[in-house]
Amino acid sequence: MGGRITDVVQALRFGIALLGIVALLVGSLSVVAPRRSIALYQWIMARFNWRVSPIDEAREIRNTRLLGAVLALLGVMLWWCVGSQRADILAFS
Repeated sequence: MGGRITDVVQALRFGIALLGIVALLVGSLSVVAPRRSIALYQWIMARFNWRVSPIDEAREIRNTRLLGAVLALLGVMLWWCVGSQRADILAFS
């Protein structure tokens, strides 16, 4: 029984680490190329038959960069927590 729980914990750690890497990549994209990030969001929303466009483009670019930096930081924190066996922070110890 203990082996199954260990496998589940390892799978959760892997999933959280993967989520952290994805967050780092998407956040970095938003910081480096905010227009491309906005275009990606618009493309995704178009698949759901929604058309979105910013009201104030300069403000949207600034906010995209800021939130991208926050997302990248959170991604690094997730990756660090799992990678350094600091999973007790995430309550998976």
